[in-house]
Amino acid sequence: DFSAIVLAGGWSSRMGTDKLFLEWEGQPLFEKAVAKAHRIADEVIVSVNHFLPIASPTVRQVIDLVPGQGPLMGLFMALTACRSHRALVLSPDIPFLSDGLLLSIKGASPSFDLVVPRWRGCTEPLCGVYSKTVLPAIEACLKKGERSLKALFQTDGLSIAYLSEGFLRRWGDPALMFLNLNTPEDYRKALILLRARLSTANPLRNRADRVTLETASPPKFGKERINAGRLVRTGD
Repeated sequence: DFSAIVLAGGWSSRMGTDKLFLEWEGQPLFEKAVAKAHRIADEVIVSVNHFLPIASPTVRQVIDLVPGQGPLMGLFMALTACRSHRALVLSPDIPFLSDGLLLSIKGASPSFDLVVPRWRGCTEPLCGVYSKTVLPAIEACLKKGERSLKALFQTDGLSIAYLSEGFLRRWGDPALMFLNLNTPEDYRKALILLRARLSTANPLRNRADRVTLETASPPKFGKERINAGRLVRTGD
């Protein structure tokens, strides 16, 4: 009983074209993200600002209640619609995320309101597990006019688990895994990196097999600490 949310409601203003449909390994970025979500979760919900031509009958689309309110509104609507208590959130424009990392985050999440990676002092909110317990906090942020997911991490009373850079490196280079495709230059750079990666991949391991939780072991968390009203632990 676990859900996945694909946040696909951006306007792609810096890309100059709808980046959801940019090609990635022979498929649109959007379809690749949905396929990845299906490998992680029992239910897949797509947060959009308008309905998309999705062929899969197992994907539900949820439109923002109020348009133009950013990813925080998209998360609120999708998380409210989830049948599961917890949901993995991912974005189509971060294409190098590995199944192993996502399954590790999923395995680490039951005891926390939020589980997200953090490296070089930066939080990666578009790759984490969110519990329905954060819905009141999201609603409070929206009432204050907040639009960014990062505003949620400044809310008092939440228990947050941060995955350390050391843990993330078990699954690859964080700079590559969290490469965000915002501009045409980002996309060109990513395609070069993808070609280089495919040319050096072991063909016996370059398969789309589902990673299991046995191979994607969850992190071990250190002691709890209180940080500005939030219960925080770091996983290695």
